[in-house]
Amino acid sequence: MALTVQQIHAAATSIDAAGQKPTLAGIRAKLGSGSYSTISAALATWQRQDVQSSDLPSELPDDVQQAYDLAALTMWQLAVKSASMEFVSERKAFEARIADLEENLRVSSAAVDQLDVDVDSLRFKVASFEMLCADQQAIVADQSRSLQTANSMLEVAQSMASERLKTIDSLQSFLATVTVVPPVFELVPGPAPDVRDAKKPARPKKPPL
Repeated sequence: MALTVQQIHAAATSIDAAGQKPTLAGIRAKLGSGSYSTISAALATWQRQDVQSSDLPSELPDDVQQAYDLAALTMWQLAVKSASMEFVSERKAFEARIADLEENLRVSSAAVDQLDVDVDSLRFKVASFEMLCADQQAIVADQSRSLQTANSMLEVAQSMASERLKTIDSLQSFLATVTVVPPVFELVPGPAPDVRDAKKPARPKKPPL
């Protein structure tokens, strides 16, 4: 059976009258049963009734009120000071963070600028290499044409040499078939010539004095 608020209030009053402080465990032990949530709710209403029925003054004394006001003012000043110090600290940390971000941005910008320079340099090198390749290709094309011309001339020379060899072979074959007959001289007998009949050579004339 569930406990009623009146039963819990009665148990709390009995424990308080015995000079003890009513607690959840004490009330439950006195009643022998009951959930802590039910006892807690009823105990809260009993405590409010007990405060309202007490003989405490409705207003604080002046010295207590002054001490309370001073303590409240001191607490407020400390809270404002702490909040201000915390704000200054957080502001410094935020400014330091901004400075770090700006420095990182500056370094990144410098790195990007250097990359742009490197890219331009690479582009220039690539363009120069492409021009060099084009020149080399033109040279190779000229050399290829010269080589083709030389090959053509070599083929013509080889053809001419082959024709000449064929001509030489034909002449040699022809000469091999030709028979050379030496001339025949006929000797006629007669008297031997007289050496005295030979004319003497004329003497040269002396020049006139």
